[in-house]
Amino acid sequence: MKIQREPIAEALWTEAAPIIQAGFLEFDPHPEIPLEIDRAAYYTLQKLDALRIYMAREDGRVLGYVAFVVSPSLRRRGQKQAQQDAIHVLPEAR
Repeated sequence: MKIQREPIAEALWTEAAPIIQAGFLEFDPHPEIPLEIDRAAYYTLQKLDALRIYMAREDGRVLGYVAFVVSPSLRRRGQKQAQQDAIHVLPEAR
């Protein structure tokens, strides 16, 4: 398995869609509220260098992902912090 940082691009959205949906169905505490990803917001965060996406792959196949939003700390102004936005790993890769 290889874990690497990847930029968001339309191809990545398409490729990751099944695992994003699987994570939503398995773990979201409010499945009655539809998943509606604000792609424009993710692209904006990426342009601001405030987004980190890491993909876990094996032979090119997506096994998992994690997304972090990076920003200055609200409590320690001189520090940056990363807050996890979303994470999911396929059951067979856990």
